[in-house]
Amino acid sequence: MRHASAFHQHQTIEQHFSFWDEDKCATLSIFLRNHYWEALTSIKILTAELSILKHTLGLTDTDFIQFHSQERLYLDNLKEPPPNEILQIHYVEVLRELAEQM
Repeated sequence: MRHASAFHQHQTIEQHFSFWDEDKCATLSIFLRNHYWEALTSIKILTAELSILKHTLGLTDTDFIQFHSQERLYLDNLKEPPPNEILQIHYVEVLRELAEQM
């Protein structure tokens, strides 16, 4: 490559990246196809399992919406730790600072 003309150097680099792009495109296509089929299989299996669970537990689709709302409310309320945990965290930090001073 060192002794090639500037034209041939550019041509070699261009071919290298062209082949590299084709390989990446082929690999990505295979990856997407495989995961697409996995997703379809999972949807089929999990839909069947969910319908069995819904029937067994006597749940409806509206129950799942309600569960989601309840969980979101619970997690929103956890944004700040409870006051007793804040105190415990502060206590441990003070103990750590004391240990470093000794």
